[in-house]
Amino acid sequence: MFEGEFDTALSLLEEARETNNKFNNHTYDMLIEENYGRCYHLMKRYDQALGHYLDAFRKSKAYSFTTALARSMAFIVTLLLECGYVEQCLEAIKVCEPHVRKSSPADLPAFLSNKYDCARFTYDWDSAKSSLDEMQAVCQQHGDPRNYIISILSQSEFTLIEKDIPLAKDFARQAQELIDMHLQDMPEFTKSGPFLELVAVSDSPNQFEQKLYGLKDFVREQDHTVARSYAIIARSYGLTNLAQEFNQIAESLKIDLTDSVDAAMKLIDSYHD
Repeated sequence: MFEGEFDTALSLLEEARETNNKFNNHTYDMLIEENYGRCYHLMKRYDQALGHYLDAFRKSKAYSFTTALARSMAFIVTLLLECGYVEQCLEAIKVCEPHVRKSSPADLPAFLSNKYDCARFTYDWDSAKSSLDEMQAVCQQHGDPRNYIISILSQSEFTLIEKDIPLAKDFARQAQELIDMHLQDMPEFTKSGPFLELVAVSDSPNQFEQKLYGLKDFVREQDHTVARSYAIIARSYGLTNLAQEFNQIAESLKIDLTDSVDAAMKLIDSYHD
């Protein structure tokens, strides 16, 4: 699925579902729903993805699969944030975090990345920093190169926002070295190029401002979180009008999933019990 062969993935999942209908294996039943969700998520068919994540959640809960349940929670949180539901994502994190920490540690780095995003989008910088530092440490401890690269990129972003330009550039150099090392297996990191180029000129105010203004078309092709990120960077450097433009782009990139999100929040809230 990470190579974009979605039609093949969906065909295989349908075949797996038909086969499992004959045997009614609970584990496969849950995994099929989860992987449908992941496939549709990567295809940016968010409503369908959320529907399958919720089905995976329900089945994991019914079958008492605690690890799979925590994993479903992590996927749902990621989707909520990507579609622009920051407030709901924060509420979901409060419920889901203990379960992810206890039952699905492999999903903790991505979960902490989402927690970092929510914290900075609400200007809770202490929480953002602690989430980011923990994410980096967990990735180092467990050997998670993909999320480790994300954590280093995020450290560069955080220090850029704080105007610690030497440290931001140092993190950017580390990130570029890691990306070069893993790019063949992780082609999605090509999208980090514009940010790394921005950091490279951050010690030249005129070039930095010019580069940041030039990113508007790129940002329009990304998701809500990317647009919000650049709005925060622009705001921190006093580029108020540009920050407003990025925020407007972010609003336009929100995905209307109101009914599905309401259903997701009710399901997550029910797990308080």
